[in-house]
This record gives sequence, C-alpha cells and structure tokens, in this order.
Amino acid sequence: MAIDLAADAAAIIGQDFGETVVYHKRGGAGSGQSGAEDRTIKAIVDREAVETFAGMERSRAYSVTVEVANHATLGILSSEIDTGSDQIAVARRYGETPVRLGIKPIVTHDAGAVRLELL
Repeated sequence: MAIDLAADAAAIIGQDFGETVVYHKRGGAGSGQSGAEDRTIKAIVDREAVETFAGMERSRAYSVTVEVANHATLGILSSEIDTGSDQIAVARRYGETPVRLGIKPIVTHDAGAVRLELL
C-alpha cells in the first residue's frame, strides 16, 4: 500500500483542525483575469500578535500563518505558489468575515503540507 502524505495531511487538517479558506491564484476567477479557478480548501490557521512597537504600546503587528496540504486539489502545491501575487481569504480573527491576504514567504514545506505566512 502506497503512502500519500499530502492526502493524509489533507484528511487531518480537514477533519480535525481545519478552517475553510479560499486560495486565490493569480489569474484565477476572482482576479478578473483568465486562469485557474479559486479553490476552497481547509487550513490550520494560526493568528497571533507578533510584537508591539517602541513608543506605540497600543499598536501590534499581527501575523497570520496557514498550513495546508501540499496537494493540487485538496490544498496548494508548494510549486504552484506565486508569493507576492497569490492570496488566501481568511478571517483575521476567528468568526469574522474573511479578507484576502497576500501569500508572502513559504515558511516550511514537505511532501505532506505547506506553511505560509500571510500579510
């Protein structure tokens, strides 16, 4: 029996921990350009306050990272990501309306999953 780490990761993310997010590929349906369709997928979303700024203690920079299956249909292939152009619609705070955030660096990836920083 062959092991499919990406499919296993998608099952774990989707069944146990995942939130629904939408991957908007550059040139996709929501961009007004021809190309790939937007993809609704499951992701583990990590929202955290990163830091306060000196002299501006009431201000915080927030970070959102997502972990998705490294899979062409159940997640996002690490090889298809266009950092700086592709976006993921996710709620900045759990329960709020999702907004599109740009994919910046690929934090980590392996055969099963991809972790992305969103800004």
